[in-house]
Amino acid sequence: MEQFVQNFQIYLLIMARFYAIFMVAPILSSPVIENRIKLALAFISTAVVFPLVANVSVSASTNTVAYILSIINEVMIGILIGFLFSIIYATLQVATSFFEVQIGFSITDTIDPLSQISIPIVGQLQNLMGMLIFVSINGHYMIIRTLVYSFERIPVLSEAAKSVFTLNLEAVINHLIYYFSSLFSIGLSLALPIMVTLFLLSISLGLLAKAAPQMNILLLGLPFQIALGMITYLFLIPIVAKSFVSIVQTTFKDISILIEYLGVLSV
Repeated sequence: MEQFVQNFQIYLLIMARFYAIFMVAPILSSPVIENRIKLALAFISTAVVFPLVANVSVSASTNTVAYILSIINEVMIGILIGFLFSIIYATLQVATSFFEVQIGFSITDTIDPLSQISIPIVGQLQNLMGMLIFVSINGHYMIIRTLVYSFERIPVLSEAAKSVFTLNLEAVINHLIYYFSSLFSIGLSLALPIMVTLFLLSISLGLLAKAAPQMNILLLGLPFQIALGMITYLFLIPIVAKSFVSIVQTTFKDISILIEYLGVLSV
């Protein structure tokens, strides 16, 4: 306890990075979890890892403005790490947005219990599946481990931490661009089989409407689109789940490499 009191400024800096990632990381950032609970989790997590990652030989600035800037810098590092996780986690929702209009479910918005926003019913199913997969592979623990690793490579009050958004800003921006492009490319690859199936169905219905104009293809085609789309989706669930596991695991490795890279750049 005496160690915490004597180094309370460093404790707050470590806690700031923890709290920031709890505000933006997948599942942990859900509005269902109250802010005071997130704050308590950040406080407890900091107490656990403080003896392992705190560099007590470094003193925090006694200048109030400089110390506040240090806190903001730690918050931004935590937000960066959590945001990168959130981008890849959103691939399932992006994949749904590619085919939800074709399947006919784009107007059936419901409240997602995790994110507390209105999304189509298939998107809600995707979110729940992604949450279960993420928890089953201990993704929330991996986030904590990655954050602890960030303290090892980018310690608080170190030159590496100070230069993440100054000297290394270009590298950070390049990685953000890469992840944003991956978000759409991965989402498209996951949704492509359903999109192709529904596209072929639309062509077939168009040809049928040309051959038999007296038939109400619009009325007959909607049930076919929903049925064929859902059947295709059910067959693809194991493939999507396996792909998502691989994507999440690859993301953790990539973010760890980015953290190491940012630490090396400042040495």
